[in-house]
Amino acid sequence: HTISNTQVSELLGIERRRVAELRQQLKDTRDPRAVVDRPSSSARKARSPDFITRVSDIFEHDPSRSIRDVAKELDVSH
Repeated sequence: HTISNTQVSELLGIERRRVAELRQQLKDTRDPRAVVDRPSSSARKARSPDFITRVSDIFEHDPSRSIRDVAKELDVSH
């Protein structure tokens, strides 16, 4: 006896469609971790020591600059 997508949805508080997607992905793969693990993010520009130095230099030179403006200048804005 299988629990329905609706029952899982109500139990976990997530959308029924998402339950169906996950169930299908689990059926299609041999490794359940590939479905539930978050993909590792690529190296982030903001974490490199060079980037941190550049940001520090900008704010030491002009502390009144906005963070958004600096992010755009360094090409890390959304």
